[in-house]
Amino acid sequence: MGGFFYFYQGDYLFSSDIELPFKPASLPPEQLKTVDSNADLNILEISATNQLPEFSHTEFKHELATLVIHDKTAYIQFKPSVTLENKQLFIYRFVIPSLLKQKGLIVLHASAMVLDGNVTIVIGPSGSGKSLYIANKIKKGAQLYADDLLFLEYHQGEIYASGGQPVFHLDASSLEKLNVNRADTFAVQGTTKRSLRASVCLLYTSDAADERS
Repeated sequence: MGGFFYFYQGDYLFSSDIELPFKPASLPPEQLKTVDSNADLNILEISATNQLPEFSHTEFKHELATLVIHDKTAYIQFKPSVTLENKQLFIYRFVIPSLLKQKGLIVLHASAMVLDGNVTIVIGPSGSGKSLYIANKIKKGAQLYADDLLFLEYHQGEIYASGGQPVFHLDASSLEKLNVNRADTFAVQGTTKRSLRASVCLLYTSDAADERS
């Protein structure tokens, strides 16, 4: 496994023994020595030959893995022959949201972009055109903030958002047709804590975008 991988999701520091395609957290060397105990949330893979820890929490069983969450740690036991890519997708879709729910965050199936220092949230069903809508905004100077998963937190009268997906879902041919540079579609995922105020929401369907404050 090569040790632990550390990354920020919004304002929360994660440690994981499965490498993920996030930018690694920028941590001073002295903190790296003790980060396991200092991380806000942890992701640990349990090999198929070992038994998952038994806690009172209900296990989540999926075709790819069994997940147990206790306190600030997610224990995952993958089925044999699950690829690294599928492990990463499972962590994106199930593990990170489950851990952040423990912290009181709201999980949305949504995309988001940064405009004027704030997050614009684009909500709609699968296939409604969320990524396409943001791709057009990127051409006008917006930055991708999240694609598919978004986490919201209410703090002192404001809503703050952090994104769960690091890259766009649109393929290279679609981006080429839109004249959007692939380098511009990587999410604004910092190596340090980052949650931005979400003051604008858009409800987007295949027919229209309804802008709301």
